[in-house]
Amino acid sequence: MAATEPCPGACAVAVLTATPAPVAGRRRYRVDLVAQQAQAASNYQRLLRLLPELHQRTYRELLLRERLVRFVITHPSRYTSFVTIHHDQPRPPWLAPWCMELSLYHDAGLAEVVRCMDQRAVAAVHDYPNRRMHQVDEKWQLNFFLGEWLRFCLQQGRATACELPFLPAG
Repeated sequence: MAATEPCPGACAVAVLTATPAPVAGRRRYRVDLVAQQAQAASNYQRLLRLLPELHQRTYRELLLRERLVRFVITHPSRYTSFVTIHHDQPRPPWLAPWCMELSLYHDAGLAEVVRCMDQRAVAAVHDYPNRRMHQVDEKWQLNFFLGEWLRFCLQQGRATACELPFLPAG
């Protein structure tokens, strides 16, 4: 499902207006909830394909172009689980390791980025300009990137030859 298509059964477009006042000549950023939920639903489906035993196991590894990707279910539960993704790749010593934390809402079938790299929480809308220079739609961009990255993992990722056994959840 494309990110711009509404979810099946959606009967109205819900749009929220961001709180920052517009700068002269600029329009306010508007959050497109339908597009964000469609992206989150697609991300959830991709994660289920990558982690088919999500509720029974807490760990998964795969090779992505000779680099290790680890999926760790850090807080499994019936309705909401947290998954941390680590991607081991060469990097300069001053750059933080690539890590993303996701929240999976099983009852709604949605997955969203809640933390990325050194960023503690991902706000839906940021004032712009801001101290950390986040984009106004940073959350949308991170969730879109997650979708593209998960699609790449599904296409190019391979199970590791000596994958560690999964640990029972709980």
